[in-house]
Amino acid sequence: MESKQRKRSSLEETFFKAWGEYGRGKIPAEQYRFHPTRRFLFDFAWIKQKVAVELDGFGYGNKFGGHQTIVGICNGHTKQNLAHEHGWLVLRYSSRCLGSKAKRQAACEQILRVLSSRKSNGLS
Repeated sequence: MESKQRKRSSLEETFFKAWGEYGRGKIPAEQYRFHPTRRFLFDFAWIKQKVAVELDGFGYGNKFGGHQTIVGICNGHTKQNLAHEHGWLVLRYSSRCLGSKAKRQAACEQILRVLSSRKSNGLS
């Protein structure tokens, strides 16, 4: 599909900096459109391994936060279910999950393990 560029949110910037420190050079695509007909975007994606990271920035976007409304939650479910249907593994993190250096490092190490696992299973 395609990757779009836009200004990162503060949570995306936090993740991107942590990934730069712990990600061992495996640069992800940003704002990657994974579905041929839907306009859903992954925050970060490792396309060959079909691994995506979604950052749930509760409170961002509008008064209630796009992820906190019923419509936003339903759209998130639809997006994640379509991703699974197309062979993607989606890891989700919130600002709380990335709230300390140790948590950011742990998240990056988890992503590296998943990427390695997907590669050893034939998704390189």
